[in-house]
Amino acid sequence: TERDQVVSALKAEGYAAQVATSTADAIQRLRFIAYALAVIREGFGAAAGEGNPVLDHVAEMPMGSRRGMHVVLISPNTGSHDSTAAFTRSVNLVLNVKDLPHLAEALKRSAAETEQAHRMLLDSLRAHGKG
Repeated sequence: TERDQVVSALKAEGYAAQVATSTADAIQRLRFIAYALAVIREGFGAAAGEGNPVLDHVAEMPMGSRRGMHVVLISPNTGSHDSTAAFTRSVNLVLNVKDLPHLAEALKRSAAETEQAHRMLLDSLRAHGKG
């Protein structure tokens, strides 16, 4: 299953994977646990055509909390590595379901890119006396 592929890839990369059983469970965990990584399946906990309550919660998180979490959206409808889709959905990486076998490699690349961008942002803030 998709879930098994994701959990397997995350464990292979050294993450302690936790699987939410419902939308409420996912949001509760995100409220009280500082995750380094969240992988969210498009459509999880929502009726077809509706928004994703978990993605909505992540988008509304305080920036200090959100910045420390790498968010991956698994989508059957959006192409992998679509940076515009990632930006509009407030995630770091969009990965098409068909590319799940390549999750580990995509995650490494995306995490490195995000880390570099955050480093540049923090350096810029410090240079202007705000960091």
